[in-house]
Amino acid sequence: MRLRLEISVNGVKQKQAYLDKKKNVIGRGSHADIRIITESISRVHLAIEVEGQEIYLTDLGSSNGSFIGDEPLEANKKTLFDTFFLPIKLGKEVFILIERCPI
Repeated sequence: MRLRLEISVNGVKQKQAYLDKKKNVIGRGSHADIRIITESISRVHLAIEVEGQEIYLTDLGSSNGSFIGDEPLEANKKTLFDTFFLPIKLGKEVFILIERCPI
């Protein structure tokens, strides 16, 4: 399964990214697979993992938290993501929409 991310910071679309790996890390640091340059997110903030047809999110102990809609993710706990109509929020500034793409 291939996923497409639409990433916005403070309401402004910043980038679009395609996830082709099983595990992708989002953050502002140089070791992140998808870098978002804003001080409100951690160097390694969130992991997105694809296992078969399932998608899992893991907050990697970020300072400002990760959310599905308004529900916070527990730090370092893999959480099933099955709610495509809700955005993923990183802190208060970064919004991510996920869409499944045909291969």
